[in-house]
Amino acid sequence: MPILPKQTTSRVPGTLILALAAFLAARAGAAEPVAPDSGAARILENILSKEGISVGGAFRSQYLHSSIEGPGAIQSLRSEEGVEFTSVDFDIRARPNSATQGHLIMRMHQDWRNFFSDIGNPINTRWLSIDGNVKGMFSYSAGDFQRKYSPLTLWAPSPEVLYEPAIFAGDRREAMDEVFLQDNKRLMQGVDLAFDASLGQNERDILKELHVDLLGSRLRNVETNIGNGDKPADFIERALAEKYLGAGNLDLASPLGLSLGGSYLLIFDKKGSYAGTGTADTAVQHTWIGSGRAGFDLASLLGAKDWGLSASGEFAKSTDDTDFQHPKSDTIFHSQITGNALLARVQGNWSAGKTFAIKAGVNYLKNDDGYRNDLAQSPTFMGERILNIENDTAAKRTNDVRARSYSTFDALYDHVYKFVPSAATNLWARAPFQKNSWDNVIMTQGEMAAFAATRIDTALQLVMPFGQATPNRTGIQSDLTADALDGKIEVQGSYAALQNVTGVKVDSVRSLPVTKFTQAGGGLKVEAGGLAGLSLPLNVSGSFVRSTADNDGIAGDTVHVLTKVTSDFINAGLYWNFWKRFSLLGGWQQITTTVDRAAAEAKQIQTHAAGGIDYKVSAGAHLLFSVGKIKVDEPTPATGGDRDFSQLMTDVFLTVHF
Repeated sequence: MPILPKQTTSRVPGTLILALAAFLAARAGAAEPVAPDSGAARILENILSKEGISVGGAFRSQYLHSSIEGPGAIQSLRSEEGVEFTSVDFDIRARPNSATQGHLIMRMHQDWRNFFSDIGNPINTRWLSIDGNVKGMFSYSAGDFQRKYSPLTLWAPSPEVLYEPAIFAGDRREAMDEVFLQDNKRLMQGVDLAFDASLGQNERDILKELHVDLLGSRLRNVETNIGNGDKPADFIERALAEKYLGAGNLDLASPLGLSLGGSYLLIFDKKGSYAGTGTADTAVQHTWIGSGRAGFDLASLLGAKDWGLSASGEFAKSTDDTDFQHPKSDTIFHSQITGNALLARVQGNWSAGKTFAIKAGVNYLKNDDGYRNDLAQSPTFMGERILNIENDTAAKRTNDVRARSYSTFDALYDHVYKFVPSAATNLWARAPFQKNSWDNVIMTQGEMAAFAATRIDTALQLVMPFGQATPNRTGIQSDLTADALDGKIEVQGSYAALQNVTGVKVDSVRSLPVTKFTQAGGGLKVEAGGLAGLSLPLNVSGSFVRSTADNDGIAGDTVHVLTKVTSDFINAGLYWNFWKRFSLLGGWQQITTTVDRAAAEAKQIQTHAAGGIDYKVSAGAHLLFSVGKIKVDEPTPATGGDRDFSQLMTDVFLTVHF
């Protein structure tokens, strides 16, 4: 459930309630009880139900100016873009009793550029649900809710940046919070029922905890409101048929260190809602996924405190029935696409108190090419060009990784809640729309195939574009974290060696050899202020990660040739609380991507640098002033001229949480 950082509870004073109750009783007659259906009783009930109302939220105000220049920028077109607004999110929770709660998050947004003409700007309902908990065991949600099960079943995969500079990490959190992306949870709308109970109170009990979850949600719709060609809403919600999910999950935990669990998901289209031009019998989706999990924690069994050793694994199976709705007869070919997925992990840790601690783990995974699970494979990051999108002459432009003046950093960190295009913008009709690379769209298998072919950002998604459930992958992943001196020094490292299970088909008779993927990197974070005896924190960090993909190609083929892609991602960050409420932030990032096709090399270098001052006005209120620059050195094409460009951004951002 999305919760804003701080909330203030507002309650009706008890003396006021008593006074009103006495007044209403007197009006009804002191000698007679108040009838349950009387107007006075209803007024009293409404007053008492407000005892649990709490209001939180955040005010935001931003001035952001972005200008684009360089050989790749088109001088005759709009080269500057401004983002200026004031908005407020109200997070309202009404709880008349412990078993029921209404939850509303609504936004009021005022765009400075349209201050006198923005009469068509409605209040936006960002979240609406009724939730409850009975006796601390039964809980429910109706409306909007978030849920995750496991990386192979129900999961929202998101790319990670090792030791991301704080000045950039805050921007990414803001962009992800716009679509409620938190802790790999999927955002859904429907009904969720859960049962959580502790079954045992001592070490001899066989079962310690039981968790059961049942949910139903609509994933995509036919009747989407696409106002004036609102392409983002069109892509995220619209489908040829209404798409639904029914799911269940069970987890058991034992004090003996043993855990068991399982999940079942059914993704299906409603046949009668089909709005395409083909045959509904063969076009609707019917996919089920079943999984089983088991884990064992040796340290829990032995009661160890300073060390740990655990093993866990999950096996999942999917069946995609491509013509489930078609009448079954001898003359109709009934095809099913099945696939398995396996994810196993061994993890250990050891601690010497505050002096030193280390944790390391190894994953083994094997996902068949036919493993299909839209709920775990749909990516949450789809790189979009965000700022300066109107500096483009194409009649029908793309706005993704193939777009002119696209950069990973712009897509990763920038977002605009409301953009008002000029008449020259042909991406959509002339109507306001939101720009964000982060979303909760549940893709179809066809959409994911198209995404893999043309829209992957190789700087972030080269190795595992669809998370741990990425199909057609097998190999190992390892990670290590060590810290010393009570966490003042921390080191992280990772290594992955993966490859295709089967070669990707290029036509009906030929397949590519398996592609080999590697990812290796490490980073360091130091709280230098504490080491130097400073009273205020001074954090410095840095990291380097290299991702590669190698394929030998098909001998004698001039299209599918030997190809190697290498992407290096470097981060360096600084956070220094140098005086009372003032902090200095700095960040530098560089991505170097090299594509080598048949000895013809193309190299792109993206650089991102920014610095700023953060002033803590008061508890929950921050003012950030920053200046940043994105520079992209594109490989020179055979035709078309130099495509290098840079973006200079000046940002003043005030947030007030309440």
